[in-house]
Formats: sequence, structure tokens, C-alpha cells
Amino acid sequence: MMRPIEDWIHCILDPSRFLGIPASATHSFQLFAALMLDHLWMTRNKMLHDHIQDSPLFLLRQISHSYQEHLATWHPSPPLLTKAAISSFPTDGYLRMTFDVAVRSSFSVSAATLVHSNGDYLNGWTQRSNCTDPLIGEAKAAFFALSKASDLKLSPLLFQGDSTTVMERILQAYLDGSSGNSVFSWKIASIILSLKPLFSSIPLFSPSKISRADISEAHSLVAWAAAHSFTGEVPVPFLLNRGLWKFNGVKPP
Repeated sequence: MMRPIEDWIHCILDPSRFLGIPASATHSFQLFAALMLDHLWMTRNKMLHDHIQDSPLFLLRQISHSYQEHLATWHPSPPLLTKAAISSFPTDGYLRMTFDVAVRSSFSVSAATLVHSNGDYLNGWTQRSNCTDPLIGEAKAAFFALSKASDLKLSPLLFQGDSTTVMERILQAYLDGSSGNSVFSWKIASIILSLKPLFSSIPLFSPSKISRADISEAHSLVAWAAAHSFTGEVPVPFLLNRGLWKFNGVKPP
């Protein structure tokens, strides 16, 4: 027998009473429940209005990724992660690399963009893979971007992404050589550890987490690349004046 929505709401608001969940786990449970309902409703709308049907496995991965990202913002970072500032890093004349991933139901596309501190766009790259896990996709995109930086001996390099989990693991690996042990990080531990040899080729390297709005270059590029199945080096003219460009189904200017 299907329970009315009111019963589910009571369970979420008071999980200790109705589900026997310990008080210490109440917040995590409520966060997961809220995100799950949000994703389910969004999936329902996509199927009803846009005729797009995601697989249950893809939906579960999206919920898990969203949950661990939100969960990370509620827990204080360990003391190690407060040492993000690199004292010798210059205030100008540096290079800034951002990365992002677009995950689809059967593939993903990674993108990396390179910008000078004066605002000039210098280069961009995209790569397609069969990965459909958002967290692993973010880690693979970081590896793709950092591999380009290592090959080109880019330094000083400000390396930025919008995934809290991935950027914290990269910073931790850079500062003390570990891949971290937070929730879900086991899925990306091997990828993060594979970055370690690349650090030595970048004398001045500063990784940091930024918001999605601050990586609009990589986010727009990866959305376009996924829509048009483009992989490889992006022509510089495509990157010029892209600070005002947002992907809306057409090519960059």
C-alpha cells in the first residue's frame, strides 16, 4: 500500500522517531532525503516536458554526487586544508587553468581552459570518455587538465575546479602526498594519486576550489563539446571573447 506524502514528510522531519535513525545522523539523512526528492522531481519534469528519460543508475549517481558535495560544505576542513595559500605564488603574471566535466547517460566530456592572469584566453582542450559517474568524471577532468599543464610545463599555475571533494583531495595530495579519506573519496583515490608525478613539473602550483559561476569558461566549453561531440584542442578564435558567451545550443563566437 502506498503511503501518502504526509507520512514521508513526517519521517524526514523526525527520522529518529519514525525510522530509528540516531540523532547524530539526522542531519545527513535529511540532507540526502531533500536532495533525492529534488532530483526525482527534476527527473519527472524532464521526462514529462522534455521527453528525456534518465536511467535509474544515472539518477542514483547524480544524487550521490550532489549529496557528497553538499555534505562536504557542512563539515569543517581538516587543518591541512587551511594551508591552501602558497606564499611564493605571484599576484600577477601567472596562468590560470580551469576544468569541468559534462556527464551524459552513456559518456562524459572533460574540458580544460587556460587563461593568463591579464584575462587573455590562451588555449582549450576537450576529451571524451565512457565514464558516467559525476565524481569520477570530475577527477578524470582534473587529471586531463593537469596532464596538459605538465606537458606544457606551465608555471606559475593557478589550478581551479568547482568540485569541493576533488579539489580538497588534490590539495591534500599536493601538500602531504595522500589521497584523503573522506566520504566517497575511495572512488577517486587512484586518480588523485596519479596526479602526484605531475606536480613536480610545475614549480609554482596553487590548487583551489571555486564556484561554478567562476569557471564559466570551462563550463560553457564542456557543454558545447558534449553537445557537438567535439574532442581535441579548441582553436584559439573559439576562445576569444568567450567571457560573455554562455552555451545555448550554438557554437562559441
